[in-house]
Amino acid sequence: VYVEVEDVNDHIPQSEEPSYHTYVAENSPPDTSVITLRASDGDLSPSNLSFAITKGNQLAHFKINPHTGLVSTLWPLDREDVPEYELWVTVSDGEHSSTTPVFVTVSDVNDNPPEFLEELYRVTVPSRSKTRKREALFRVFARDADAGINSDLDYSIKTSKGKKGRFKIHPKTGQVYTNKAFTPGKTFDLMIQAQDNGQPQMSASTRVLVRVANVPDTSDHPPVLPTLAPAHVMETDPPGHLVAFVNAHDPDNDTLWYYITEGDESGRFSMGVDSGLVSLARRLDHEDQYHYTLTIAATDGVHTSTAKLVVEVMDANDHRPVLSARVYEASISEAVSPGTTVLALQCRDKDHSPSTASPVYFSLHHAEALASQGLFAVDSSSGDLIVAKPLDREVCGVHQLTVSCRDRGRRENADFARVVVSVADHNDHDPVFLETMIVAKVSTGSASGTVVTRVLALDHDKGDNGRLSYSIVEG
Repeated sequence: VYVEVEDVNDHIPQSEEPSYHTYVAENSPPDTSVITLRASDGDLSPSNLSFAITKGNQLAHFKINPHTGLVSTLWPLDREDVPEYELWVTVSDGEHSSTTPVFVTVSDVNDNPPEFLEELYRVTVPSRSKTRKREALFRVFARDADAGINSDLDYSIKTSKGKKGRFKIHPKTGQVYTNKAFTPGKTFDLMIQAQDNGQPQMSASTRVLVRVANVPDTSDHPPVLPTLAPAHVMETDPPGHLVAFVNAHDPDNDTLWYYITEGDESGRFSMGVDSGLVSLARRLDHEDQYHYTLTIAATDGVHTSTAKLVVEVMDANDHRPVLSARVYEASISEAVSPGTTVLALQCRDKDHSPSTASPVYFSLHHAEALASQGLFAVDSSSGDLIVAKPLDREVCGVHQLTVSCRDRGRRENADFARVVVSVADHNDHDPVFLETMIVAKVSTGSASGTVVTRVLALDHDKGDNGRLSYSIVEG
């Protein structure tokens, strides 16, 4: 007897991975392969599935082969415009479908030279009657739109019209120092270069005119510094970003000079010696340090006054939450009641401290089989995967779910994982005879052991719960 079982479309196609992360260089030509998604369907062969980019491709920078799942570029990308794309790919069998995120990071190419914030700096510094310890005079700033090593700049003084060796520059911060004496009225003409560390290296130069001002030998009154309000900066603010403006008053109308004397041992900040402007010398990181207390000094050359400036570093949503596993596995009895916890998802986000309430939230993205839909739920705050409806192993013994963890930033970041729940059998089915009544005949005089008939029963349970034994209980 040949029996053909017709397929019922009761499975939802899904990709092999819950999410994909890949890279493509910003100078890649059109038709560059980015990634190939592979998917399966418990009902059909993969050749019957189709793929489409259904979200995140508003600029039409990517295309996908509907039959193979190959994602490729339509034209060259520019990391400085869009550093990362979040594409959503839908795989469909014609009736059911699921979506999978594909995160494409555009890797940097050194295609931008450094740029100084000013083509010409005019700086006034106080005269110095004798050589003292090394003292910061001013800082130059350059920016590079590239990333990583391609934007890592080294500063150097290329020419100095004046006395050679009088000025030194910090190669990473652009801070210019001296420990030499300065005579009032002198001027200096510097040419400073910033060069990146990419391949090929790119550079830019700026000119700095330094004028030495006279500092009085006597003064009757010290400068008066106001109470400084706390300053707030984002961890994404670039070098050169203005942090605060310090404006001291001198009753004698002497020229004042400003310095940071404490709290900036790592050289994160810059002080305009003649302007009172506090700016960033380096990019800050909230996760490393989120609070700075700087001591600001104002001097007329004779008297010095100080004040405290508190700088708070505000967190930016620059980290993606990460689930603790790519695939979670659990086993649970089909006899458990709704509300039972199957497992707890765990997710970490570096943007948030442990004391922050509910920095991330969890959700159930989709289920692989129609029979799995509605059976489970995820607590959005705790991440507990919970049984929502009674389970039946005989209907579906293994449930494959895709879950997500998202942060609460203005532009949400997310991570995805697969959960495989195996349903353990419970002895909840009685054996059932295939026939309720059997009429059998046997010849008179048949020998002992002669087979009279055969009875057959089925039990939908599994293992020992479905293993049957037979006995005559009556007659």
